[in-house]
Parts: sequence; C-alpha cells; structure tokens
Amino acid sequence: MTLRSLIEQDVRPDYIMLWVDSAHEKAIPQEVWALCHAGVNICFHNDIGPATKLLPALKEYPEHFIITADDDLYYPPDWIGRLIDAYDKDSPSIVCLRAHLAMVGDDGALLPYRRWDRRTDQQQANEKTQYIFPTGVGGVLYPPGCFSSEVFDEKTLAKLTPKADDVWFFWMARLAGTRQTRAPGRMELINWPGSQGAGLFHSNVSQDGNDSQISAMEKRYGLLSNSRIAAIEKKSG
Repeated sequence: MTLRSLIEQDVRPDYIMLWVDSAHEKAIPQEVWALCHAGVNICFHNDIGPATKLLPALKEYPEHFIITADDDLYYPPDWIGRLIDAYDKDSPSIVCLRAHLAMVGDDGALLPYRRWDRRTDQQQANEKTQYIFPTGVGGVLYPPGCFSSEVFDEKTLAKLTPKADDVWFFWMARLAGTRQTRAPGRMELINWPGSQGAGLFHSNVSQDGNDSQISAMEKRYGLLSNSRIAAIEKKSG
C-alpha cells in the first residue's frame, strides 16, 4: 500500500526502489512483485538495519537526489512535490516534512530526546541551542554530496546507532557542513493498521534508546559545537 502511494505521486520520481534484505527474497508477496510493472524496482542488500533504505542507494546513485520513505505509512500525492518545493538550490540543505528541535544543554551536549521541542513550524533553528533534527517517518530529501564519506562506515554505524538511522544521518550531515530544514506546513502521519506493533519507536523513544545512541555519537565524533564540526561549517558557509 505504501508503494502504491509512491506510484501515485503528483511528481513522479525517476526510480522507486524497495530495498530488501537478501535473505528475505522468497518472502516478498506476489502483489509486491506485480508493482514492478508500475515502476517499482526491488533491490537486495545485506541487512544493515533501518539505514538499509538509504546507504545502498547512496552508493549506487551518488549524484542523485534521494528521498527516503518508510514502509508503513501513507504518503499523500503532493508529498514529493512539497519536499522539492522546499529545497533551495542557492542554499542546499537536507529537507524534511517532519522534525524535532534538538535542544542543547549548558554543557553543549544534546538534552534527552524527551525534552526536545516537537513544535517545529519554523524551518530554521538558531544552531546554538537547537538544531532541526529530521525524523525519517515523514520522508527526507537528501541532495548529492550532503554527507561525510564516513556515512558508509557500516561497522561504526552498527556499533553506535544500530536502530537509529535518523541519528546517524543527522550526524554525518553535520560533519559535512550540511544543515537540515523543514518544509512548511504539517504532514499527518497515517500508519497502516497493525503496522506499529514492533516499530523502532518503542525502543528508541518509549524506552529512551535514542539517548544512548546519541551519547555514543557525541563520544565518537564530539559535540555538535566542537571544533571539527564548527570548522567544517565555517568553511562551507
């Protein structure tokens, strides 16, 4: 049903790619295979967690704009168009339709996820005490070259953020000096019935799993305001 909503977008993508763990090829329903006639490409890759929806495509299409979508959500026909309309070629950034404001404490570290501001009608954050943090469930547009080359370090990804691809991609963008913006307006989240029983939301948010993974990234790469990231941003700006 999600694939059908992508096929019916007002703005048609060049490719619709469904990334599947290679071990699960035989489990793909026939009705999904049938959508190949409508432009769906079923692609296989070893399972690297939720990041599977983006990393293989980044390797295969490094010069393309890539938009990610979760597999348990309805995407309205204007979804792709809204992301594209919000992209500014004169000030390239990652664009999302749903985001939180990642709040920074007095020590420069990010505050616990539960304390982040979810009212993100503004598209820009002040970048001193808060950052736009895309939540992938609403879809995210990634322009070419928006990540540090370290984004492909699957071993570190698996060690630090195995269940939080949003955290990994957020940090890899900041390391490259790429900012995040939010498209105007709201996007209502319409999940398919029965699809949320085993979602990552339960461990990452309800059980504070995001905080441990964010802390691991801060220890490995430094605070968002550290010299390495700040120097890259100053150079790119």
